[in-house]
This record gives sequence, C-alpha cells and structure tokens, in this order.
Amino acid sequence: MSEWRKRGGIGPMRWHLLAGIAACAASVGAPWLSATRSARVEDRCSELTTCLATSVQDAARHGEPDHDHVLARTVAFAGALGVFAADLEARPSSEAGWLLFANKHYLFRAAPIAPDPARRHAEDARPAYEVLAWPVDAQSAGHAMFYAAEDAPRSYTRNLARGYQGVGDRMAAPGHGRRRAATEFDQTHSYRSIGDDRWICY
Repeated sequence: MSEWRKRGGIGPMRWHLLAGIAACAASVGAPWLSATRSARVEDRCSELTTCLATSVQDAARHGEPDHDHVLARTVAFAGALGVFAADLEARPSSEAGWLLFANKHYLFRAAPIAPDPARRHAEDARPAYEVLAWPVDAQSAGHAMFYAAEDAPRSYTRNLARGYQGVGDRMAAPGHGRRRAATEFDQTHSYRSIGDDRWICY
C-alpha cells in the first residue's frame, strides 16, 4: 500500500478533486466580485455626478464657475451624503468654459449648454449647465455613463454601443445626454439622446 494511504494523507485523486472544486468556485466567484465592484463604483459615480451638478449650478448663479470653488462644494456635498470624494481632483480642460474632474475610475465634465426650450423660459438668458461622467479608460471598474443637468432629469446609459472613455477621440461631446426631439423610442423613463444612445431616467 502506498505510503500516503497508510498515513491517511490526501492522495492524488483527492488533490485533483479539490483543485477542480476550487477552480469552479473561482469561476463563479470572480464574475460576482467583479459585478459587485462595478455596481459600487457606478453608484458612487452617480452620486458624485449629482453633487457636481448641484455645485456648478449654485456657483453659476454668482458668476462663471471655477474649478476650486466647484470642487470644494462638491466634496462638501458628497461628505454630507456619506459619499467618498477625497480622490476627486481637477484636471486641465481642453475647452474654455469646461470644468474637468476625475477620480480613479471616472471623468466628470461640467459644461454650459443651450437651454432646453421645452423646460426653460425664453427670457432666461443664463446658460444651463450639465455634468457628464464617463469611464477614465477601458480598465475602469465602472462602464456606465451618467448625466445630470439643471433643466433635465438625471439619467444614465450603459455605454455599450460606443464605449466612451478617456479624453481623446472617444470622449462624448457636450450635450450628448440631452433628449433629442421625441421619437418612437421615447418612454416615460427613457429616451434617445442627441448622441443617439438610450438613456434611462432615475
């Protein structure tokens, strides 16, 4: 009889069985852990997008918003809601009037846009502001895009068709999340945007 049998040890067959069980557990557990992390990152991005939109809109009532003011107010708002924002930082923006921010997983851009005639009074000349958030790169734990504007409901898109990311050619243009003229795809809680993506209001 083999020595490992005499000593009551774990034989080769058992090692193979244990390895198979471990591999199965890993194949089930890894996607679950990844999905859980993505949901956590996206939930935080959603809250930060709303905080940024509130901050830039408040700042715009007293003049042109600036990075430092908006960042400080956003961190304060987020802290009051229990949302982690210590890693949010200002980034140089490529266009005048844009405010660009980033954390580990997402880019956030605050930009003035033309008022929505369906929601704003014609005599109000003050520009509306929007905040659009999208992944830093393809390795980001978050994948969805988030949109918040002064005169529109906050919304998100799964960002599956175009895969917007970074600050190069795959960065969405301002107004990308705006509702376009009514189409057959519009529903109570979703719509087609100017960028031709389906956005879900929440």
